[in-house]
Amino acid sequence: MRTKPGRSSLRVAALACILTTAGPAAADLEDDLERAWVGAWVVVKTESASDCSGVYTNVEVRGLRSTSRGSRRFVEGELARVDKLNQKSDRVDLYLSVAEPVLVPRTDGPFTLYDERSCRVQLMVDVPKDVVKSGRLADVEAALLESVERHESESSARRSQAWNRRERDPYPRDYEETLARHAAWKAEEVNRALAATRLAALDEASQALSRVTDDPDYLAGFAAGVEAQHRRSTPGCSSLDGSRFDGDEQRAPSDRRGSSPAERSFQRGFRDGQVVAWATRVARAVEGCFVPVPDPGTWRRP
Repeated sequence: MRTKPGRSSLRVAALACILTTAGPAAADLEDDLERAWVGAWVVVKTESASDCSGVYTNVEVRGLRSTSRGSRRFVEGELARVDKLNQKSDRVDLYLSVAEPVLVPRTDGPFTLYDERSCRVQLMVDVPKDVVKSGRLADVEAALLESVERHESESSARRSQAWNRRERDPYPRDYEETLARHAAWKAEEVNRALAATRLAALDEASQALSRVTDDPDYLAGFAAGVEAQHRRSTPGCSSLDGSRFDGDEQRAPSDRRGSSPAERSFQRGFRDGQVVAWATRVARAVEGCFVPVPDPGTWRRP
């Protein structure tokens, strides 16, 4: 006698049918899209935006309408290269590198400088679910082409009437002079900070030397402190600015950390000896870290 299959068996069969039909079709569609689009150039028909921070900024697109929180806005007609593609159930994401960079201002002391940055966009193009599910490349591409114009090369895209002709903003007039004056100012600031570090270190050493006594325990501690600091490595130039003794201070030997008058005298000497040795090491290191100040040359004001 033949038995009817249970509901669970029917569900398994239905799922297997879906996996053997829709699965390969979806995979084939994404492969076809990647072959057709990755590496191509596009002219974006909608407004777009990017934070120009090295990551792809989300831009949601439905036809010719778009929304994004990116800080740098681009009008219709922006030129970009397709870096990669990702197919979803109801959209296709085009990861774009915008062709023209932007200049981003920043302040350093009294100067306004400009950094050239590239911008990236994740164009999230809405595609109806039934179109994606059908697996038909032409239908999905038709949805994409509502939002972008595809070209095989950059030169072809630049000949498009849809391209907005945007190019990177020019640097301000006399910017070369600004860079030269900034370089001189920067070097002076480095040297000024190093000189202040050296002066502070020598001042600490002077105060420590003013506390020196002829007490044998103090002098023993002083010599031990000098020796303890001599074993320390000399700081590099990048670590000297604002250096303080507190960060390099060593503890007295364990057998001299008591509270008797002799031990306390040893501890005072141990610290003062460290201060003098540390300050000497820092002052010598500073001498090799001063940088030459470039000549900004002649310049004229804007």
